[in-house]
Amino acid sequence: MTALRQKQLSLGCCTTLGGLGATLTHRATKIVMRWTGADERTIKNWFAGTNGPSGAHLVALFRHSDVVLDACLRLAERERTITDRKVIETREKLKELLRLFEAMADNPQ
Repeated sequence: MTALRQKQLSLGCCTTLGGLGATLTHRATKIVMRWTGADERTIKNWFAGTNGPSGAHLVALFRHSDVVLDACLRLAERERTITDRKVIETREKLKELLRLFEAMADNPQ
């Protein structure tokens, strides 16, 4: 994994967890430890961009972070997959809104 790709994944992970401050980095490290089972030093290297996650750790990050998943899909030049996923998510939200509108119409106040 190139240094640029490692940085992109690092920023994706930090973005998911709310920022890049020192307090957050400590908290983020603990969260990612829970998500992946990786040790603290490994995760700090990921955040620094000196190494990147791979294998089971990367899959665990995908499971918990759409930002990291999207970063990897962009690196793989699979932007269409991101768009398809967002269209499906939007469709589900619209269905929920329609259900709410129908419920309101059935029970006018």
